[in-house]
Amino acid sequence: MTWQRARSFSWANMGSLVLLAVGFILPFAATYAYYLFSGHGDTFLFYTFEVSGRYPVAAGLWDFVKSFLDVQLRFFPVFFFFYYALFRLPLDSGTRRLGILWTLLVLVPIFVPGKFFGHYFIQLFLPVSFLAGEFFGQPKASYPGFARVFMRPRVAFPVLAFFLAGNWVLQKHDYIDRPDVPSQMAREIKSRLDAGDEVYMGNYHPIVYFILGKKSPTPYIHRGLLWTEEHLYALNIDQAKEIDRIIASRPDWVVVQDSLFSPRLNREIRTRYSKVSRMKTEKGRELFLYQRNVR
Repeated sequence: MTWQRARSFSWANMGSLVLLAVGFILPFAATYAYYLFSGHGDTFLFYTFEVSGRYPVAAGLWDFVKSFLDVQLRFFPVFFFFYYALFRLPLDSGTRRLGILWTLLVLVPIFVPGKFFGHYFIQLFLPVSFLAGEFFGQPKASYPGFARVFMRPRVAFPVLAFFLAGNWVLQKHDYIDRPDVPSQMAREIKSRLDAGDEVYMGNYHPIVYFILGKKSPTPYIHRGLLWTEEHLYALNIDQAKEIDRIIASRPDWVVVQDSLFSPRLNREIRTRYSKVSRMKTEKGRELFLYQRNVR
């Protein structure tokens, strides 16, 4: 928006231009100031600017194209409105330029890490929706014939009901019918837990910490951060130090999926813990609960 305003620069609109720039910078500056005055300014800058560039990018051009096509097919209706508005509607030139620029700038941080997780594309839906919404702001007569058909209540309501019912069936299959193994494990631990007991979730879902109201013995809660080379390098994690921290915390309960990726931790579990429970994950993998022998 600041860039758009600057294109029609004059000294008369200098004040509003400065306000736009300050409004854009202020949230980031306030966040950085908080970390700076709490003694973590360098950490904030490292995770904000350096980490993404430290991930090794082994993906080829087709991987980038395929991931971008994938998200467009998954959310086809939204992207249809986006492209229709972009190429067919008589948009104001400033709106069109802003939508294109915004979209391109958002794609940069999505693709720089070379990771194609679907949730990375969430930020793309701001500029996409900004332009896609223009589709619905046009006079009804300007819509293509097939769109006007779907605007008729006797067509629109059955189609909408069909898609909502289909979505409900898929959601039920994916989230209601599927076994909730993390909750099952949390109930198993809770049935054995004494006041003050500590838990380490090992290489299993860290949401169990939240369910039990327990803290992780390591700040790297995501189960993959401590056990993959690319994460260790990108986040500059001292793995040996974190393993020392976990062992020193003497957790009373440890959960392991198959086995840990640390020979030292595996040895610690074999010598100081006893297996008290076992279950299968939703994907059929082995899940073990260990209790410390000397409590």
